[in-house]
Order: sequence, then structure tokens, then C-alpha cells
Amino acid sequence: MNPICSRRVLGLLLTLLFGLLLTRSHAALIAYDGAQYNPTSSISGLNGGTGWNGGWSGVNNVVAGSLLINGVVTNGNRFVTDGNNAGSVRVIGTNGFGSLLQNGRFGKDGTTLWLSFLFRAVTTSANNQAGIILYDGAVSTANQVLYVGMPTGGATWGLFATTNSAPPFGASALSQIVGTNQQTLFIVVKMLFGTPNGDRVFLYVNPPLAFEPTNNIYNAAVLNNMTYQFDRLLFASGATTTTASFDEFRLGETFADVVPLAPDRYVYTELVSLPAPVSGGYSISPLLQDPQGRFFGSRLTGGSGGSGDVFRVAENGSGFTPLHEFPATASDGKTPAGLLLASDGRLYGGTIAGGTGGQFGNAGVLYRVNTDGSDYTILRHLDSQTDGTQMAAALLQDTNGVLYGVLRNGGTATVNQGGNGTVFKMNTNGTGFTALHIFTNSAIIPSSTDGYDPKDALIEGQGQMLYGTTF
Repeated sequence: MNPICSRRVLGLLLTLLFGLLLTRSHAALIAYDGAQYNPTSSISGLNGGTGWNGGWSGVNNVVAGSLLINGVVTNGNRFVTDGNNAGSVRVIGTNGFGSLLQNGRFGKDGTTLWLSFLFRAVTTSANNQAGIILYDGAVSTANQVLYVGMPTGGATWGLFATTNSAPPFGASALSQIVGTNQQTLFIVVKMLFGTPNGDRVFLYVNPPLAFEPTNNIYNAAVLNNMTYQFDRLLFASGATTTTASFDEFRLGETFADVVPLAPDRYVYTELVSLPAPVSGGYSISPLLQDPQGRFFGSRLTGGSGGSGDVFRVAENGSGFTPLHEFPATASDGKTPAGLLLASDGRLYGGTIAGGTGGQFGNAGVLYRVNTDGSDYTILRHLDSQTDGTQMAAALLQDTNGVLYGVLRNGGTATVNQGGNGTVFKMNTNGTGFTALHIFTNSAIIPSSTDGYDPKDALIEGQGQMLYGTTF
């Protein structure tokens, strides 16, 4: 393995945990309309927003005030329906999106599209269907392809393949979410085209906003084995006494495109000031998060002995718990590096110093501990001559469960020829430790054939290759 030599500035993160939700990268927002119009009794001809081919046609109103739901950006006012099954329709622009089109319509095999909007029932009746319909061509019964909304006679949201003249169109419904009066719902629809199960559609109602929902983590209505394309959207409600508000229509390629987060979700938030250890204490290791949302980390000089600790803290900063405190004795490690949450659910890591390995000791240890702090186990006392010393980065686990890591110094079997770091592997039970590469370059005797001082974590690339950098 040929190392990539680079020099990086290493910053110290003081004893403070903070939360910051970073802006997500977007693939493409295809179309958007947030009702940024003056209030009016007819939206016909209004041509705001982006990504459309012409303005709105049909009836319905613009009413002052956006629909609001926590965490979702809203702009302008909102659309309100007239009832009587009358709808407003708009054609979606296709310019620049040829890779998503099939026969000039959205829905090319192998593509994924996301649609979202805000909805609130205003008044209801027994014939209270309200929602949106996607069409393949001009608005007609024959061209209806997907209905997302409340079916006739109920307040349950669902997905319906539309081939009949009026809802309900029959198929799949999300039974646990109801559109009660004055309840704003955030509707997200995921459309996958050309899968082994045909075109598939997933409906999410009020999903989590910080990450893409899936069937494994959020209840969703699902349609399978469909075949359709679409080029326009219509929103409407049913009987005379049924009116509904719609807002923030978005069509995009990714979940992030259609779920913009409100600005207050991007603010810096101090979660917890970590308890000060004996000698000051700081952390240079990144946090990691388990499937339950808990954070885990390590501090170089934390803990009651001042030699570092491994800790757990809740996402909101509560429940700070030291899982293991490294003592100021040679029997254990000192100053822990970053952590790995392995496939067995345990935390694995190494230390910069401590331990009794080799002729000289104090080369660090490799250890594991359960996420509740139990069963702390030293897997290996490192030998500075044969193994290497000074663990400074988190371990990597490959698809076979084997652990890989780097040690910043050491790694030769003779006292007179000091090594300058190693790449190693080890099984999760501590067996099979092998130094895969010993770095022979140094600042004193520079060489163009190798690097020295590997201090950043490895990554696994294609073909079971390991990649890393040296200082």
C-alpha cells in the first residue's frame, strides 16, 4: 500500500459538546410553489415559484398566511380549495431534466423522485376527499395516475392508483394518520421507477425531518407494481362543504430537495459542558452515534484519574455517563483515541499511552467495552517494537468483521532502529494481531519511498484495499 503523504492541522476540541445540523447537499429541486402571491379569489394565471411550464389554471383561492409545521420552511401565503371537486392544475417544467424523463414525462426507469406539500383540512363532510392528483397528459379521468389524499367518507391519508372518476381509488392507505380539522400535515411521497416490483410509491405523513425516512424506521403506505409517468399536478377537495389548505409544493430528486429545514434548525446549540478532569481535559476525537441516537466519545485526560475516559451522552445533552475511566496506572491504557461502534454492538478503541506491552511498556492498549460500560476488556497491550505505539485514530471494521488501525510510531524489532508507525489488523477478540506495514521514513532521514506518522483513520475502498494518510 502506497501511503498518501499530507500534513494536516490538528485542532483541539475543548470540553464542550455542541450540536449543529449541517446543510445537506441537494441533487435538484425540480419544481416549487409556496403560494407567494397576494390573496385572491382565483389562482388562474398565477405564475410564481420555479420549475413550472406556465401558470396555474382552474379555480381555488390564495389566502393570507402560510401553513406552519415545526422545522419546515414556509413562505408567503397558502392555497385554499373551493370544494365541489374543482381543482387547480399546473404543468411541471422539464427543461434540464432529460435524464429523468420517459416519453417526455417524469418517471424514467431507474430514477427516484420525491414530492412534498403541507395540508390542512378546513371543513369536512361525509364526502370529504381532498388531496392531489398526478396526471399523464391533459386533465381527464383516463390520464389520472396517482392520488395522494383523504378518500371519500374518511379522514385517513392514503395512496391510490387512479383509474376511476372519483376517490376512493383503492389500493393502500396509511391508517394511523388522520386529517382532522386544523391539523397541519406534512406529506412526503417517494416514487421509484422501474424497480423489480414495478414503479413503487411510498407515502410518509409527518416523517422525521433530519434524515430520510424508510419503511424500517417509519410507518408508510406503499404501492407496488405500478407503471406510470406524469407531467402535471392538480389539487382539489370534494363536496361543497369540504375545503382544504395546501402549501409548499415541492418536487425533487432527493429527500433533502423537498424537505427544507427552517433556519432555526441550523443554529449552534451547546449540549453539555463536560465535567472537568483532574488535569484540565480535552477531546480530539469525533463523536459517534448509535441507532438509538446516543452519542459516544472519549477524552484524552478526562475521568477521575485524569488519564482519559470513554463517555455516553444523550442527543439533547442529558445523561452524561462515563463508561470507563482510565486509571493513572500501568495496568491500563491512558489518553484514549477515537471510538468504533462495531457490528457486534460494542465500542472498540485504543490509547496513546499506558499498558505493559513489550520491553518498555507505555505503548498503549487496544480495548473494547459495552455501550453501557460493562465488560471492559483489554484486547492487547501494545509492544512499541513489534506492534507500534500511540493509537491516535479510530479503528476500522471491514465487512468480514476484522479490525484495522494505525499506530503513529514504533514497529521494528530492534532497539537501535526505531519504526515510524504501522498499519495493523486484529480480530475483535484480540487474536490475530498483524502489522501489515511498517513506515520507515522519518523527518530526520527523509525518504521519497514511504511516509511516516500515520495518525488519521483508515478507510476501506473497492477491492478490499485500505487507504490512509501520513503526517
